[in-house]
Order: sequence, then structure tokens, then C-alpha cells
Amino acid sequence: MQYRCYYFGASGQLVGADTIVQDSDSDALAAARKLFAQHAHATAFDLWQGRRPVAAQELPHKPGPQSGRPRAA
Repeated sequence: MQYRCYYFGASGQLVGADTIVQDSDSDALAAARKLFAQHAHATAFDLWQGRRPVAAQELPHKPGPQSGRPRAA
């Protein structure tokens, strides 16, 4: 199945996106978390399969340049 992962910065702006191909939602979420860790300016991500939202996650203690900055609501 094909998924899209959208990454957001501290003020809620879109800072990137990736296409993920996995067999299940849980595998896609694991892949999204790994990719998210590589996006230095991202503080949150949304994972979608077509029009279906799969997961939304904000990691308040992600290491990197965004640490300590206010998060998007």
C-alpha cells in the first residue's frame, strides 16, 4: 500500500513530504518515524493513505535544532 507522510515545522508550516510503500499501517508508521528522525526541521508529522488519516504525531523532545522551540497546536 502507498502512504504519504507530511512533515511540519515548529510553527505548523509544511517542511517536507515522503511517499512510503508498506504492507500495513503499523509498518508504514514505523517507516514514517524513521524518516521523521531524519528531517531536522520537522517537529510533527501526519501519515495518510489516500484520503484516510493513519497517524498524526508530534514528538516534543526530538533532538536537533528545533528542540526547546514552541510546537504547533
